[in-house]
Amino acid sequence: MSTHGWTDGADALAEDVLRVDVDHRPGCAVLRAEGEVDTLTGALFADRIAETIDGAASGDLDAVVLDLSRIGFFGSPGIAGLVHARRVAREHKLALRLVCHGGAVIMPLTVTGLIDQFDVYPDLAAAVA
Repeated sequence: MSTHGWTDGADALAEDVLRVDVDHRPGCAVLRAEGEVDTLTGALFADRIAETIDGAASGDLDAVVLDLSRIGFFGSPGIAGLVHARRVAREHKLALRLVCHGGAVIMPLTVTGLIDQFDVYPDLAAAVA
């Protein structure tokens, strides 16, 4: 059973739709997501971000970078995940940086009026610099 109460089969299906990798750079953790963030994958997305923030907070890291440049669809579960991540990152005194340049993530954040609540970068190099 997963942390969000789904079966392992649902988790496997979600992982087919959304791939998430995490690596560490000097001073920051980088989470790269590729695929779709929707009702099926929203919990997976939020769980991976939470794990990344917790890992960064327990280490000597100053920031968490979420590379969302390869997201094809970003629905309300993704927005909720980012809002929660922003709050938790602030509690841990971590910077939260988003890498997104296409409309899949930028558009929903803009339409909801949340775009100004995040530090958005056009590419990974700029976000980790």
